[in-house]
Parts: sequence; structure tokens; C-alpha cells
Amino acid sequence: MTSLSTLTDRCLGGIERMAEWCASRRGWQRLLAAFFFGALGVLSLPPVGWLFTLPISWTGFIWLLDGADRHARPRLTQALTGWAFGFGYLCLGLYWITAALFTDIGKYWWLVPFALTLLPAALALFWAIAALLAGRLAPARTLSRFLAIVIAFSAIEFLRGTILSGFPWNLPGYAFLSVLPVMQGAALIGSYGMTVLAIAFGGAAACFAYSGQSIRQCCLPFAVTLAIIVALGAWGQWRLDSHPTTYRKDVVVRLVQPNIAQENKWEPSQRRPNLDKLIDLSNRLPVVEGADMPNITIWPESAVPYAVAVDEAARQAVSLAAKDDGVLITGTPHREYEAGDVRYFNSVVGVDASANITGRYDKVKLVPFGEFLPLRSWLQPLGLDAIAAGSADFSRGGNDVQPLLPDNMPQPLAMVCYEAIFPGAFLNRVAASDWIVNVTNDAWFGNTAGPYQHFHIARTRAIETGLPLIRVANTGLSGVVDAYGRVLVTSKLGQVAVLDMPLPEKTTAAFSSVFFPANSGFFLIVSVLLMVLLFTRKT
Repeated sequence: MTSLSTLTDRCLGGIERMAEWCASRRGWQRLLAAFFFGALGVLSLPPVGWLFTLPISWTGFIWLLDGADRHARPRLTQALTGWAFGFGYLCLGLYWITAALFTDIGKYWWLVPFALTLLPAALALFWAIAALLAGRLAPARTLSRFLAIVIAFSAIEFLRGTILSGFPWNLPGYAFLSVLPVMQGAALIGSYGMTVLAIAFGGAAACFAYSGQSIRQCCLPFAVTLAIIVALGAWGQWRLDSHPTTYRKDVVVRLVQPNIAQENKWEPSQRRPNLDKLIDLSNRLPVVEGADMPNITIWPESAVPYAVAVDEAARQAVSLAAKDDGVLITGTPHREYEAGDVRYFNSVVGVDASANITGRYDKVKLVPFGEFLPLRSWLQPLGLDAIAAGSADFSRGGNDVQPLLPDNMPQPLAMVCYEAIFPGAFLNRVAASDWIVNVTNDAWFGNTAGPYQHFHIARTRAIETGLPLIRVANTGLSGVVDAYGRVLVTSKLGQVAVLDMPLPEKTTAAFSSVFFPANSGFFLIVSVLLMVLLFTRKT
């Protein structure tokens, strides 16, 4: 018993020394350490998926934040520490955005350093606010401070994903994608709820260094968080084991990944050869001899450089890819004339073998600086243009979404490109849908982490909604994910690919989309944590 007590004291003593080292950092050493811990946290996310880096990252950051109270200007130090932590996390997590500028590097070379630093620096302001808020809510080196950090950073991540058009890329909750049974929790509490759990799991070990508390109090946050994760993982494993992937017998989908280089995509001399390539890939015989020909063929975002819905010749051409009893789903630009003005949309259309349009969906969530230029009248004279849209912005689609396919076919919930990164954004369309179709380009980002992150973030929408995901990208990653987040088949990045797969069945067991309004599970958890925080502050 004595030896166990001695060992415990030595371990806690070592942890306290590490915490003190972090807390005592000043100046550039503090900012560099915070940047390092933030960058380390990205390694817990896809495509790396090293979950063990999550507690190292957040524990180190909390210890740094604890030391800010010793400074002459503690509030400023808290904000700067939070900003540096967020800057490291977002810099490494979003470095791939600069690759889009290399598609026309002669025009955009001067933007590369700004894209690499300014966007992460601006988004890191959210984390600066969270650190400042946590510091105001509770004193350092207490369980109340730990709870305050979990609440503040969870709330600020929700705001990062919703305000100013939102950019919920690389939410900390996606770290659990490397442990699929635990990630089944997204079906209960959504991605923002999983983010609360990830931050709590990441920072709970910091409490081991709080020598002013009893050993039981020091261990309580880690023990409770670990117990929740184990229980969630056990339930998730049961959910996966008791719900094997099942397939529809009436639908086979074909995913066509043409791997067309971005610089050739809109080149006038390459438009027809690119279209012929897509048609040829669509009409190939199944790889498995005797297998059924697909009755739904899917091309990626903006695969057709013509406005298919209004261009009869283009529609006749692409209809060659649709089977007699089937439909082609393709990304395409769309234009409408209104009071002498032309409006452009980034759209998805269904085309049958008779060249009839079966339905159209216009993208709702547009990419700032990609598909439209904010404050165009100010920024365009400075040489800025929306990279994809050029001198004319895309318009936002309406909320009145019509069926994309004929009534005798399972209806998809269409998401174009980065629309798939928004948790809960399309829950009003889930009940009327049988599957998710996510068409994207991703050729902009080359062989970087971006396409892998994009694929796995979209994969989470399947778990949340209980709908299988069919994702088709120009250069990859394309793939099929069942309603529980299992990846059934996927292409390789930067290769031509044709994937045939029966359409997986949907499930009704995704509570976050069926029983809860959007993100209410997240608000429920944060409300409970706030009550616990108030209780711990009183005691």
C-alpha cells in the first residue's frame, strides 16, 4: 500500500512539474508553446487520426492558460495564449487552402502568404475569445476552470461554424472518427456534442496537476470523461454489430471520378474531350462479370462545363451517360435571366436517357472568396476575385428544394462541395430523403490533407442523419459510406476511378436528426455543464 502511495505521489509530482513548466512560460516561449500544442491537436483528426495527441494538446494548453493569471496583464495574456493555440491548430489544419491559388499562380502568387496565415489568424480570434471567457468564468488551477474551458471552447466552436456564413472545418469532435464506435455518439448529440466530449477528454488530464485539490477531485474529470467515452463506445459497438450494412435491391449507383486537372477543366479546347471521357467511363461494363448495370450514374461537381438545364445540345450529350431506366446526376453551372440580369448557380441536375431534366438543386451555402467575393465593390479594385466565380458571383439557391430524381427512385439529399461540412444545416430535408449525394471538385487542393479531411467530415453527416453517403469527387476521394459511417468503398486520390455499388439502406436510428431539432443535443450538454460549473463555483 505504501509503495502504491509513493508511486502515485511521484507520478503526480512529475505531472505538477510539467504543468509548472508550461505555466511559467513567458513572451515568445509562451506563444510558441501554445502554437505547438495547437498544431499537435490537428494530428488527432483525419487523415492522421492519432487520438493520443488530443489530451497532450489540450492539457498543455490548459496549463499554459493557468499561468496567464500570474502576469501583470492576465486578460491580455489569456487572449494571446488562446489565439496562439488556435493559430497553430488552424494553420496546420488549413494549410492546403493555399494549393487552390497554384491553379493560377501567375495571378494569385501574392496571396499565398496571406492565405496561409491571415485566414487561420482571423479564425483564431474565436479561440482567443474563448480563452478570455474561460479566464473570466473561473480561477486558475480549479475544476471550475476546467469546466469553463470546456464550455467556452465548445460554444465558440459552435459560433465558428454558424456566424458570418460559418466555417466548421476540423471540429475537435472529428478526432473520434478514428474510433468509429465512439463516433456513433454523433447520432445522439451531433458533431458539436462530440466536440464538447473531445475537449473534455483532451483537457481532463490537466486536473491531475492541481495539488490544491484532493486526489479524488483531481481524478474526477478524467474518470467521468473516460467513463462516458467507454460507455458511448460500448453502445456504439453494439449499434454497429446489430446493424450490419444492408443494400437496396432496386438501385445500383456508379461513381465516376474522371481525374481532370483543374487547369484543363474550363479550357475551351478540352471541354468536349473531357465530356467524352465522362461518357465513356459511365458506359463501361461492370467490373464484376454478370453484375447489374447501374441505374444511377453520378458525376462530380461542375463536371459539365455547359449549363445543362438550359442548353439542349449539352443535355442531349450528357444523356448518353444515362441508362434506359436510369438517371445521370451531375454537377453543372446554371444560369437564369431576371430583369435583364444574369444569375449564376452552382447546381446539380438529374438527366434521364431521353434528355429530360428530372430535377435540379442549386447550392445554398457558397464558399466566400471561392464562389463569391464579399464586399466586391471594395475588394475587386484591389485585384481580388472569387477564384471559382471570377468577375461574376454565384447566387445562393432557394430554400424550396424540389426532388432531384423521378418518384419511383430513392430521393437524395444533395450537397455540393463544402455544404457537407455543416452539421445540422439540412436536417429539414432528411425526412424526405433516402441517401446523401455529395458532389465535389477538390482538384483545387491537389495531393494535400484537404481532400481527406473533406471526405471524413462529409462521412460524419451519414452518422448524424442516418442516411448513406455517396460522394463523388473530380480527383478524389470518392466513396460510399453507409448510414453508420462505415466506409464501404473508396477511390484513391489523383486517379481515374469507376465505382459500382448497390445503394445502402438508410436507418431511422439517428436520434440527432429524427428526435432532436438541429444541434439541440449540443445545447443540452452545454446547459448541464453550466449548471455543474455554477455548483462547483459555489462549493
